[in-house]
Amino acid sequence: MNIIYNKKSMKKNNFKYEYIEYKNFRRCLKISTSNYTVILATQFGPRILFFGPNDKFNMLFEDTKDVFTMSTKEHQKKFHNKIWHCYGGHRLWVSPESILTYAPDNKPLNVQIRSNKIMIKAPTLPLINLKICWVLNVEQHKLNIKHSIQNLAKQSITLAPWSLTQMAPNGIAIFKFNDNQTGFLPNRRLIVWPYTHLQDARLFLGNKYLSLKMDPTKKQALKLGMDYHIGKASYILNNYQFTIQFKHNMKGDYPDYGCSLEAYTNNHFLEIETLGTLINLQSQASVRHKETWTIRKIKFTLLNTDEKINKLF
Repeated sequence: MNIIYNKKSMKKNNFKYEYIEYKNFRRCLKISTSNYTVILATQFGPRILFFGPNDKFNMLFEDTKDVFTMSTKEHQKKFHNKIWHCYGGHRLWVSPESILTYAPDNKPLNVQIRSNKIMIKAPTLPLINLKICWVLNVEQHKLNIKHSIQNLAKQSITLAPWSLTQMAPNGIAIFKFNDNQTGFLPNRRLIVWPYTHLQDARLFLGNKYLSLKMDPTKKQALKLGMDYHIGKASYILNNYQFTIQFKHNMKGDYPDYGCSLEAYTNNHFLEIETLGTLINLQSQASVRHKETWTIRKIKFTLLNTDEKINKLF
């Protein structure tokens, strides 16, 4: 894991935390329970760089080679030559996507630990004047992440919270279609991005479930979105199931033709993306988006039928 440990570590309730130097991400906060390990960036972000079953392996993708950046001429002009870096892992954006989505977040964070809560405050994002704050509620067998976005601009802005988690290579994501009975009417949306091929071998479309495999040999990108009522998505890697849960608002207006969940993959990572509803956020007002993470060991099988996937839901 390429970790340099501080001599001292501290215990808070049922978890242990310590500041470490992690790979080339500089000073980070490592949190350990009996069930999982989390590593948070402190010098940029916010980002969760590591989430896995203790120190065994990372379920998340890490952009240690700084492959994914934004520094086009338009971006450099707007942000005065400052570069946006992906870093990998888990981040919070705002939708709909535009050049402003890539506001650089490369400055140190304010991190506070109180009881079993980790509070993270980022500097105000340049140009768009948005303040990003997270509160992590650490429990033995689950991690609750409360994201908030505050509008510090004088004018209102229409946006939706957009939470993206980049998964490590060679796993498979699984999703469940809406199953509410609607008579003569449809009960689901499947939104397809222009570069997506529905015949792609990485994609399984069943009657009840959808799975998407991350294949590092396939460069062709693929992205799908859904109005995702169940609010539960998983990624299977190395005989572990990582699950993200969130709440879908049945009356909400979602971006991208009504997507509350999106999935993207290329030859580097697979992304599970959850979204909040579109809101006209007034000056000084805030909007929140919550996820709950869990991880458990499973007996892996090929997830190429509805019956096999059903065992994991």
